Amino acid sequence: MTVEHPLADDYRQRVVEAVHEELARWGIDRFDVGAMAHRHGLDVDAIQRRWPDPEELILEALAHWPGADASPPDTGWLRT
Repeated sequence: MTVEHPLADDYRQRVVEAVHEELARWGIDRFDVGAMAHRHGLDVDAIQRRWPDPEELILEALAHWPGADASPPDTGWLRT
């Protein structure tokens, strides 16, 4: 369960974007919160207070993946 430790919206967005970059570069298996924080100039303690479990951080970042809320294009009817 996520413990609510609010972060400023812009800082939360920076964290989510950093997670996106790290996942794209290293994948989930090699994702490391401390290394990510160091590479992106973020406070690891603030991140771990807000997301004590790295899986919760990854899940939140995936929920906000660019284009994740896009609808599929309307290509018309399948039958002609």
